[in-house]
Amino acid sequence: EAAVPSLVALFGLTFILLTAAKVSGFGHERLPLTLIRLFFREEIDKGDLFAILMFAFPVTLLFIMPVALLLGIIIGIGRMTLDLEVRAVQTGGMHLFSVFLPVLALGALLSGVAGFCSYSAVPRIARRSIERAGNLLLTELTTLEAGRFYDELFEDELGMHLYFDERGEERGTMEGMVVMLDPQTLDSAEEAQARERRLDEKKEKLRLRAERGEISPEQLARWEYELEIDETTDRPIMIFAGEGKFIARTDPPAVRLDFDDGEVHLLEAPREVKVPPSARPIRTSALPEEESPLAAAAVPKEVERDYLILKFGKLSKTWELNEIDLRKDLRAWTVPELRRVVNDPEARDKKRNEAQAVILQRYSISLQSLVMAFIGIPLAIRVRPTGKSVGALLAFGLILVYHWLMRTGFSVVDSGHLALGTLVTFSPNFLYAAVGAVLWWRVINR
Repeated sequence: EAAVPSLVALFGLTFILLTAAKVSGFGHERLPLTLIRLFFREEIDKGDLFAILMFAFPVTLLFIMPVALLLGIIIGIGRMTLDLEVRAVQTGGMHLFSVFLPVLALGALLSGVAGFCSYSAVPRIARRSIERAGNLLLTELTTLEAGRFYDELFEDELGMHLYFDERGEERGTMEGMVVMLDPQTLDSAEEAQARERRLDEKKEKLRLRAERGEISPEQLARWEYELEIDETTDRPIMIFAGEGKFIARTDPPAVRLDFDDGEVHLLEAPREVKVPPSARPIRTSALPEEESPLAAAAVPKEVERDYLILKFGKLSKTWELNEIDLRKDLRAWTVPELRRVVNDPEARDKKRNEAQAVILQRYSISLQSLVMAFIGIPLAIRVRPTGKSVGALLAFGLILVYHWLMRTGFSVVDSGHLALGTLVTFSPNFLYAAVGAVLWWRVINR
């Protein structure tokens, strides 16, 4: 009774998650769209496409298994309760715990598999998937078509816009190149953090004005969007080159763009100058839209900036593709690797806390299938869901609460409170086990 709806839920939820999944390095493009688009490129290895799809399954299944099991238990055993089969079992003198022991054993088995795989196997598979995606991206970049405008390449580094006239037949170079880079791609980590703080402060001022009723919610949404635009399009860097070429590197995976014989055009940062009163703009208070960030930016200010042209013979820009993704995506770290970070005295405290939080989260989530089976059986008998929709809502509600508590514990550990964070991380297992024990006692003694 529980196996069939569990399998249906497993396949259905896996399909939904894979459809919504994004591919690292491709501007976070949807996985199905990426695979379909690359399938029709002759130079793309179809084996790599199949490997990426296969590597995505284990990571997805690890998250989906507890949800599917709980959903199957609530629907299947709930139907048995409505058909009075559970009552017949009790009337015949059979102990309910022994009858449903195979379901609990299945939950324990899935928890054991999840714990074993999340220790090392699944992180390695996730890493391999990221590397394969990086290899495909390298292949695609080195075979771009001439005469097309490519928007937001390397989106993880704020984007690059590229156009070239034609492809050199002998060396495969891109001739007549025009490239636009956001200057923020050249900022240090400290400069990027300071820029984020300034942007957050501006947004907070707008929100306070909205709370006081000085601006409408529509104005708040529009001006926050304009602040984002104003922050990212202040001083674009334009590169014009006679020719260029992408060079693929696999260890570590990266791509380098080499330019030959060109110019770099850019604006210097604005600086204040003295403007005579007669040349200053007249602002009227009758137009509230003038308060808009972009409207204010369009009004001449008491600043000036220089337009610089730098000529070069050779110029290179390198993007470390997978190295960036692997540092951010902790799914690709095995437990031994995370422990080395935790025990490394030279590592930053924030890095050690984050690694410790990931380890605890993996141990906690590996128990999820067993806990969901333990609480799901008596819950299905007590609640008696009258339809699949009710059972699905109940199952997803339990899953959401479970992950909310676990993510809260992750945040507490990440902030440096290890003891409290550990308790909160494992609290959904303790809570659901306690609730399940109470439900079992009431069901058996009914």
